[in-house]
Amino acid sequence: MLNINNKKAIAVKYSNGVYSDHYGACDLLKEVDFQHAIKALYADRACDRHKFYKLCNEYDIKTKIPPINNAAEHPEIDYMSDRNAAIRLIKLYGEDGIKEWKKEVNYGKRSYIEGFFSRLKQIFGFSFRNKSEINREKELLIKCYLLNKFTDIVDTQGLPHAIHITTAEATDRSSAVKMVKMLKANLSEVKNILVDAGYTGENFATQIKKTIGATVEVIKRSELHTFVVLPKRWVVERSFAWLEKCRRLWKNCERKLNTSLQMIVLSFISLLLRRF
Repeated sequence: MLNINNKKAIAVKYSNGVYSDHYGACDLLKEVDFQHAIKALYADRACDRHKFYKLCNEYDIKTKIPPINNAAEHPEIDYMSDRNAAIRLIKLYGEDGIKEWKKEVNYGKRSYIEGFFSRLKQIFGFSFRNKSEINREKELLIKCYLLNKFTDIVDTQGLPHAIHITTAEATDRSSAVKMVKMLKANLSEVKNILVDAGYTGENFATQIKKTIGATVEVIKRSELHTFVVLPKRWVVERSFAWLEKCRRLWKNCERKLNTSLQMIVLSFISLLLRRF
């Protein structure tokens, strides 16, 4: 379960393939720490079930769930009122009913959870290391906790929002644009990007603005022939210094770009585990 305001997981549950989605959603909802004050819940059609609507009604949560095809209303059941309203709106617009309903309830926000899963798989891989289900759930909790922490401390402590590895012939600007487009879900709240003189140019700033709506601030070296610490941007240089403490990263010994990426991710995970 994801908080759509800060894009962080607030509840996680691992289940095997025979566990129904709506049963898992109900169990997950019961385990949520309600300090998060859930007012509305976005889910897919797998949660279009009486049991789930009833539970949400008990917790006073508005549901944003697309009903199944050719769904019928249940006007006599109070806890199905959100579903009944969705069915009426869909029927009102005919063939474009589901599209109009999604616009009406801002259903596009549900894509945030898919973006979270994408980041989780990209950083930690597609498979679990543990074989037992109990240990897999613990592994999933740790991964989600670390992913939440990446978003928490990147600005103040130099830990990354996004990492992208390229071959030597790729330019800094083209690689940065590609990275931002690939990971824009994770960068949606970024307002300003600090870069060095290698990223100078209106074209780069325009592409960044178009992709995530952030401005680009170029930090140039002083024209004086003396050593000057670049303001603000020294944070990323400090992060590079942290990486250099990892022996595996001293030289580029990897055959594949993804291997290099995972080595960097492991380095930052190691740093996080020592701090927290």
